[in-house]
Amino acid sequence: MQIRGLNAFPSLRRPHTIWVGVGGKIKILQQLRIDIHSELIKSGFSLKISPFKPHITLLSRPKHIDSDLSVLPIGKFGDFIVSEIILFESKTENGKRVYKDLHRAPLKK
Repeated sequence: MQIRGLNAFPSLRRPHTIWVGVGGKIKILQQLRIDIHSELIKSGFSLKISPFKPHITLLSRPKHIDSDLSVLPIGKFGDFIVSEIILFESKTENGKRVYKDLHRAPLKK
């Protein structure tokens, strides 16, 4: 996989969550997401359906960022190998984002 470009939700001009995009073998990643969602639904989970935007979150709800980040250079940062998938739950506790691992699955080479 590849790390490509700095971005933010909802935008670089008003960053709420700062992230880098993930590129490379996206079709495989998209199919994996479909398969995981199907199994979760079969197991009784209720899922929020949203457009798939592969990314790695760097910072959520940043404080003290009053700058327009759209002026920063955006490009390809590097490559990485995915060796494990971690299914986690994300929730807010005491005003902070908390991530709890629910399941880990190593990938075969």
